[in-house]
Amino acid sequence: MRIWMPLRITLAHGIRGGMERQSDTLARGLVDLGHAVTVVTTAHPGGERVEMVDGVEILYVPGSTWRRYQSSWWRNSYRLLAHRHIYTPYDLILSQSAGGLGYLAQARRDLALPSVVIFHGSSRGEIITAWRGARSPRGIYRL
Repeated sequence: MRIWMPLRITLAHGIRGGMERQSDTLARGLVDLGHAVTVVTTAHPGGERVEMVDGVEILYVPGSTWRRYQSSWWRNSYRLLAHRHIYTPYDLILSQSAGGLGYLAQARRDLALPSVVIFHGSSRGEIITAWRGARSPRGIYRL
């Protein structure tokens, strides 16, 4: 199975939180089971665009930041998914937290890709994080 995994933050960004460690363990475990996993994330601090880590392909979207979700990151990562899906179709979107919500409905409609979303933390924590990261009330909806 080919799996597309959108993540705003990875271990490469220098963040060692629970979601980042869990996502890394999950991606490596899926590769160990024989699946092809592509992680798409925000710009790499060192400028890399693509790397392979223990069999996991990691694509970094330039011009984006891990500090908050941006509509440009969702748009550019979706374009990347749609382009790659033409040549070698993906079987599943596996979204950690809200990483794929920006284009999840569009991918389901346009590419007929099934999706799984894993939310981390509590509802209260998600609301607080959304509130702090939003620049406007509409920004809260996008998170």
